[in-house]
Amino acid sequence: NVDLYLAGEVHANTATKTRYPGSNLIQIVTRGNRFNNFLTVDIEDDLIEVKIYNEVGDLSRWNAQYEEAGIVTIDKSSSITDISSSGMLELLDVDSDIISFDFEEKEPIDKTQVLGLRGSESLIATNVTIRGILCEESIPNIGAFGAQYNAQVGNIALVEGRNGGHAAKFHANSRMGIYGIGPFSAGESISFGFWFKTYQSKRKMVLLHYANYWGKVVDSSDKNYFSLALDNGIPVIHTRLSTELKALKTQNLADGKWHHIAVSMPQKSCLVSELEMYVDGILVNTIVDNDHHIFQTTSGRLNIGGFGYSNAGFEDIYPRANPFEGKIDDFSLFARPI
Repeated sequence: NVDLYLAGEVHANTATKTRYPGSNLIQIVTRGNRFNNFLTVDIEDDLIEVKIYNEVGDLSRWNAQYEEAGIVTIDKSSSITDISSSGMLELLDVDSDIISFDFEEKEPIDKTQVLGLRGSESLIATNVTIRGILCEESIPNIGAFGAQYNAQVGNIALVEGRNGGHAAKFHANSRMGIYGIGPFSAGESISFGFWFKTYQSKRKMVLLHYANYWGKVVDSSDKNYFSLALDNGIPVIHTRLSTELKALKTQNLADGKWHHIAVSMPQKSCLVSELEMYVDGILVNTIVDNDHHIFQTTSGRLNIGGFGYSNAGFEDIYPRANPFEGKIDDFSLFARPI
């Protein structure tokens, strides 16, 4: 039997256990961009130990200093294989929400390292500019993807939320973006949901936006973006300039009350018309112009309340779209249908 599969890419470190019945295969995918981390694998008769080492130091790159940042152990000394993990190599629970924001706290960006997000003269950034706004704070991701998918934020206040906790208050100069790549990817199933509250019933406002962060605006036959907006209080989804999915027979949701919206891909590479949209827990009917199978760009970043990290061209192709103004609470995103 195969115990361990190793792969590399440039964006993130992930460790997962197969769902295949009877198998204990562990897959570890790591990044080695600018040699900022590496793995060691130690094998004994009945034991496999994988450690990840992460770059540390005062320079923005090439520090040549590393410290242990995670471990996976596969112990086959008994009839039942024992697998343990921690740190950057903690096994992902792929059924749980991978990105989750409860908006209960903010912290300085440099409190937790986000791989690849460097300062001009330091390994860990203290700020980042998102669409012209200097962002110096983060909102922690409490989902399975962990701190590498913290959101960098600017001009967002934590105010009274739905149930005695906090919510994020957005206005035209607010920014919230996730530097980590994905998690939308090609035709893989994705779903998400969150609460929002706004009085802006006569505007089009971006609620969620995933798109490429470099190159030209994606609008080709082979790759898409994913943008959820409120258009005069009615939810709409854009995946190409020519494709729009719109909720039918739905009340104006920009009425100053809390509403929950959820969107789910029922299977991989589904048609836009097959997307399931729920408003306040009820599946709503939708209509789509220029239907197609979903295939997301693989070089995108997720943003909430605006276009965020994405290519600057989106303001040009959606001139009516504005940043969200209102409150957002309890955001969750899953790498599966809901």
